[in-house]
Amino acid sequence: LLTAPEPLSASGIDRAQDVAAEYPGFYVVAGDDYLPQYALARATVTAVSLPVALAILAVAVALVASESRISRQILVAVGAGPMSHRKLLAATSWLLALIAAVLAVPSGLLPLVVTAGQSDFPIRIPWATIVIVLFVVPLLAALVSSVVARTPRLGSLLRPI
Repeated sequence: LLTAPEPLSASGIDRAQDVAAEYPGFYVVAGDDYLPQYALARATVTAVSLPVALAILAVAVALVASESRISRQILVAVGAGPMSHRKLLAATSWLLALIAAVLAVPSGLLPLVVTAGQSDFPIRIPWATIVIVLFVVPLLAALVSSVVARTPRLGSLLRPI
């Protein structure tokens, strides 16, 4: 694997491909040969998977919230306000999204590593996507859940168990 010290022009890449064609087993691959062709597919998959992941997370948070009725009753009994309920739901959704992200990143990288091991192309780790999945998605989930969280009616939480 040889790399050029500076970016090559289109004519420079053509000359390098002509030289490599004279030697069996040698070839020239420019970054433009394999990166942009998947940019639209990657953007489409990300645009579709993000709302689906957030919807799954919303269902999980709703299930956790419905199962935590006693905890909410205790919060109301000790005088916690509506903001405490929103913060609790935001923390729950952040934690669930973070756990999902930590599991999703290695799962997403596994096909990349397996596929790259079967070809001669170098592995390009999608660091921007990993940062988005690990940091932005959990924060977005916490923000959305705190905004859309409904404050439970006080009377429904103060009934005896």
